[in-house]
Amino acid sequence: MNTKKWLFLALTALLIVTSSLPGMAQESASIEDVVTRFYDWYLGYFYQSDDFRNPIVDGAYRENEFLTAGLIEAIDTQVASAGDRGIGHDPFLCAQDLPSLYQFDVVHNDGEQALVLLREYFGTPRSNNVTLILAQTDSRWQIADVVCGDTLTPRGVAQDFYTWYINQAQQLMQSGEGNILTTGAYREYPYLSEALQASIDTSVASIGPGSGDPFLCAQDIPQGVWVSDVDVHESSATLLVEAHFQGNPNTHHLIVQLEKPDQQWLLTRVTCGLEPEILAQLLYKEYAEQIRYSIDNNIEMDILRNPVYHWNRHVSADLLDRLVAASEADLMADPVLCAQDLPERFATDVLDANDNAATVQMSGLYPSGPGSYNIYPLTNIRLELIDGQWQLTDITCNG
Repeated sequence: MNTKKWLFLALTALLIVTSSLPGMAQESASIEDVVTRFYDWYLGYFYQSDDFRNPIVDGAYRENEFLTAGLIEAIDTQVASAGDRGIGHDPFLCAQDLPSLYQFDVVHNDGEQALVLLREYFGTPRSNNVTLILAQTDSRWQIADVVCGDTLTPRGVAQDFYTWYINQAQQLMQSGEGNILTTGAYREYPYLSEALQASIDTSVASIGPGSGDPFLCAQDIPQGVWVSDVDVHESSATLLVEAHFQGNPNTHHLIVQLEKPDQQWLLTRVTCGLEPEILAQLLYKEYAEQIRYSIDNNIEMDILRNPVYHWNRHVSADLLDRLVAASEADLMADPVLCAQDLPERFATDVLDANDNAATVQMSGLYPSGPGSYNIYPLTNIRLELIDGQWQLTDITCNG
């Protein structure tokens, strides 16, 4: 049984048992204590002396009481196999750098095993997610495994699928075993909805020479993908997938939708291309998240941390210059939001559109009570298709 199917079955079993467990608060607290004490110790180890010691290089993790013997042995093997070249990323952080802060949630707990979603932050609101598997050993919780990435969030599932899919496609092609579509290997991924799998089956049956891959909307295999949340709700999510191909400077876009019918997020639809209102919603969401993250963590906003600075691939040079200048001025309202307060969410309304341009009204949703919002039109933004890529070219405040 492959690893993903095992993890899928393990998750399912944990969910079924967890739903009927009483009195989990006390157990969760002990799990929280284990995770907090281990990662506080681990991150603090790097800074305990002026020469920046490394707990992997020093082997200090071997003496830590919060790790199982099996995990210690696995890390030992990983370090030994890497030899002098060193391991590519830290096995406990799944990153090459040290996070500025971390947060976590105990996602499942059946009394014997538990899953923890660890979110690491590196100066931006986009987290690097890691899945921790904890087990009871001699009546105490220990970390038994560290899995880079996650399949507990919509972005985690989409990123996990495309990483797996690209690797599988490349391996099959290099080995001469065939195409990932014609061999049906894509069916092995456990987090595809039945409806999406049936749709792909139909597409594969009609694929002819020169047809594109329905998961990639392309004939070639990308080098990698970058997945971003666009609009995430309790049981549905829309995400943007940006694929990058060797020798092609332009970004290839896909829209992926997921649903959570029970306890697990499933891929339900893949749409080729990028609608301008989706891009608008993503950029405004990221803009508000960056400001909120900076406020919450007392990070001073400067040009390098200004959200519009990172929009350069999606914003015309003229508008980017105007926004950067406006953001540094002492204005009554934010020049992008045209508001003084940050909305919790955004809504879009396409006012007019053609194949090369669109005007989208951005509205802010401000909480007015439990589950209710007041909606205020904020801006009308202009998007144009420039060199094959949608870009924001103008922002007009409403009111």
